[in-house]
Amino acid sequence: MGPLSAARSVVLAAAVLASALSGQAALAASRVPAPQPPILAATPSPSPNPSPSASAPPAPSPDPSPSASPAPSPTPDPNPSPSPQPTPLPAPSASPTGSPPPSPAPTPTPTPVPTRSALPDPGASVAILSSNTIEIAGLRSIAVRTVSTSGGPVKVIELVADSSTITGLALQGPCPSSRTRVDTAAGEERATGGVTLDATALQATILGIPIIIAAADLPEGALTLPGITLPPLPTNLALLSVKLFIQSIHSGAMALTGARITTAGC
Repeated sequence: MGPLSAARSVVLAAAVLASALSGQAALAASRVPAPQPPILAATPSPSPNPSPSASAPPAPSPDPSPSASPAPSPTPDPNPSPSPQPTPLPAPSASPTGSPPPSPAPTPTPTPVPTRSALPDPGASVAILSSNTIEIAGLRSIAVRTVSTSGGPVKVIELVADSSTITGLALQGPCPSSRTRVDTAAGEERATGGVTLDATALQATILGIPIIIAAADLPEGALTLPGITLPPLPTNLALLSVKLFIQSIHSGAMALTGARITTAGC
């Protein structure tokens, strides 16, 4: 066989083999599903110009913590309600007179006891008592009040005590309608069993302070002696260089030492 014949035999054999392979391929295709094309992401083709971020290593993720978590943004209300406006307060109404409100009244200060430079005229209805001292024991009260007399109501300074001792007594009695008065003098006079002495005027030195006062000048009520604060009652009190216009003296018992009684016209 020549070279040309051998070449044709090879070509013929190749064609027969290709035909047989083609038949087997068709038979396999009817039994086995066709292969899927490869996933492109599995074999990415290199980009001609890679971006810098593609080549940089991934940044480490931060450690999650409650403070690092971003707070969710509030969903805006599609129909927001208007914010409340402050209610204006009514303006204070002015007083009809336009004057400011009255301030609290100050605490009234005690009225000073009016004093005199000399005793008033005693009149004919009172006795005049003078003494070196009057010692009052168990003083209960000193007050101004009004008493009834034959000549009408009279204001008096009333001393109420348990007892009293008068030294250097000189008592000039009132001048009655008979125009004869009785005068009494004694070295000492003691009154016990409760003493009430009513005087229309008083001149004395009390706790070192000289005082001249008249009942007619004073309001009724408890008497505060000028410039003197008495200790709590009952107490003992000494009156020095005394001169009293006596309206009356009452006591449970009275005793005179070295008494001298005389009468005189008036």
